[in-house]
Amino acid sequence: MGVVALDWASFIQPTANLNVTAWNPLPALAIFVFGQRTSFVFSYAAGLSLSDWLIRGNDPLGAQSITLTLIDAACYLGARAAITRYAVGFQSFNNFKTLIVGLTALIASVLLNACLTVTTLLYFDAVTMGAWLDVFTKLTVGDLVGLLVLMPLLSALTSPARRSACLRLLRQANFIGPVVLIVIVIGTLASFAITTPLRYSYFILLPLAWIAVRHGMSGVIVASFPAQLLLVTAYMARNSPNSVVLEVQTLMTVISLVALTIGVTIDEKVLIERRLRGRQRASTLGRIAGVVTHEISQPLTSISTYAMAAHQIIHNTPNWPHPELSRAVNSIVTESARVRKIIHRVKDFYQQGILSVSDFDLVDLLRKTLESQTLRARSLGVQIYELERTDSVQFRGDVTQLSLALRNLVTNGTSAAARGRAKWMRVELRIDATSCNVDLWDSGPFIAQDSIEEIFDFGYSRTSGGMGVGLHLARDVIEAHQGEIVAIPNSSMKFRISLPMVTSPHLSALEKY
Repeated sequence: MGVVALDWASFIQPTANLNVTAWNPLPALAIFVFGQRTSFVFSYAAGLSLSDWLIRGNDPLGAQSITLTLIDAACYLGARAAITRYAVGFQSFNNFKTLIVGLTALIASVLLNACLTVTTLLYFDAVTMGAWLDVFTKLTVGDLVGLLVLMPLLSALTSPARRSACLRLLRQANFIGPVVLIVIVIGTLASFAITTPLRYSYFILLPLAWIAVRHGMSGVIVASFPAQLLLVTAYMARNSPNSVVLEVQTLMTVISLVALTIGVTIDEKVLIERRLRGRQRASTLGRIAGVVTHEISQPLTSISTYAMAAHQIIHNTPNWPHPELSRAVNSIVTESARVRKIIHRVKDFYQQGILSVSDFDLVDLLRKTLESQTLRARSLGVQIYELERTDSVQFRGDVTQLSLALRNLVTNGTSAAARGRAKWMRVELRIDATSCNVDLWDSGPFIAQDSIEEIFDFGYSRTSGGMGVGLHLARDVIEAHQGEIVAIPNSSMKFRISLPMVTSPHLSALEKY
């Protein structure tokens, strides 16, 4: 029914009794839902057929309707496949590669769909030979502007970091001001520029360009969609001629392309600056890790030697009367070996920028991480809920570094939960076709929205005595695995880790810097 409702709302100034309008957001919806589950293509095709019957009064089982539905679904299913393979699902439009590859796939699918649709309509005598260019133009412009305006917004929904950035913009006065200016400009154009909208095009471009320069792609995503809705509504309310609406939509297509290009340029600039700061931090942390490794090696070796000696004595003593002490000594031996491995891996990670990659069970890693914090959580009065998943999820990455990152997050979570009223922590794992998401909830006090990005900075700590290293290291490790971590404040605190399902057998290392 969502397809039918969206089709009805966007069915403006159609050509004949066909789905040929200057504003068609359905392709963006199709590409988005196909990415969630390929089987949705059947639901989408059914929705198109239902729309053809309810909105346009055509026979949904007729040869023309079925052919057009199959063409539409096939073209945008192919576009989604190309985007997923070559642009990694757009990655929220965060660099030129995904933008150019994605736009190429979209434009190719739009042109192919328009060519096949016009050919089909000519074959069934639904349009005359003299009207084919008008139909082709309106199909191309309508689909393109729908994709360029709605696709970035839908893509942002799949990225917690992008979604959080977009929500933050809605509370900033330096973003709301230009948006209000866009509303005023669109109202003025609809009132006084009925016949020559292109003459005043820069009045729309300037505030959108300013938003793109000031706020990057997130600003473009939030501002473009309402601007498009206002533009169409304003000109339709004035009963503007068909040619004028098409002209305005062509203008919006060009403006959207310019805004997307500026936005991705600003985002890449910010990313490069962040990577430069990351390299400086990595250099500092590499030197610190080298010093710590050198200074801690000898006492750690002594602890391990004494623990192994105690373990040997206990093992050689018949009927040892203290099983708790035996388990404690075994834990010391195990943990000292783990600590030795961790400090060497951290040193290698920050000095060489590589990870030691292997295959492991992610569910097992999460379960062991929670079990390792059970005693500490119990001493703080915090309940850690068991992981609900019992299946096996094979993942490819650096198990030691990911274990360290998860332990830091669980440790921080239990400490925060101990300061709250309801003392609990929960971890959930969700898998889809291309990524896995780990959610870590705790009942502690949530972080203010303005401090969300700061908590991952090196040296930033909300607790007295904290060093501000744990969350920073966790983010470095997760980003080295080509993933992302975001903090989501609500009534409780949540950290969400999104990791791509890397399965290439030829992958031997993941470079961080």
